[in-house]
Amino acid sequence: MTAMATFYDFAVIDLGAVGANIVAGLARSGYSVVGVEQNAAVNATAGYAGESRLFRVAYHEGPEYIDALMYSREAWLRMNRTSHSPVFLPTSVVSLGHSDSLQMERVAEAVDQFRNPHTKLGSDELISVLPQFRNVDGDVAIIDELGGCSAQNESFSFFCTKPHPTVRR
Repeated sequence: MTAMATFYDFAVIDLGAVGANIVAGLARSGYSVVGVEQNAAVNATAGYAGESRLFRVAYHEGPEYIDALMYSREAWLRMNRTSHSPVFLPTSVVSLGHSDSLQMERVAEAVDQFRNPHTKLGSDELISVLPQFRNVDGDVAIIDELGGCSAQNESFSFFCTKPHPTVRR
């Protein structure tokens, strides 16, 4: 008996956070897509593994990432609307560091250039607003109001349980 060949518009190899998102997006757009992953759908060795991850738009790697991060945030919020439980909690995220560090300069540059909602705190303000950071001599904080926390295993399971994509191990 001969097996009948199955053809797909796209094949995505490696279903980590990015690969799974690509599979879901292509399937949502009407393409037939197969995702290939060597491990079980949710596994402890994956790069996304764990209960949660911080998500920030005020990115210390620089403002050139902001467009992609805003797109990603919209994808997280879209998943919230269609999943059985929240996969993204928009809680805000604090970036904390020395006032003259390159990382904090890049975070400030990113939020200023894109006018993203944020709060900047100097050392004195930091201690009064966020008292848990009381030993922060010379440190400043930027509260990224678009940041939050993603439920990693829950979000990956969300991708794997959608009816459109085919996932192969």
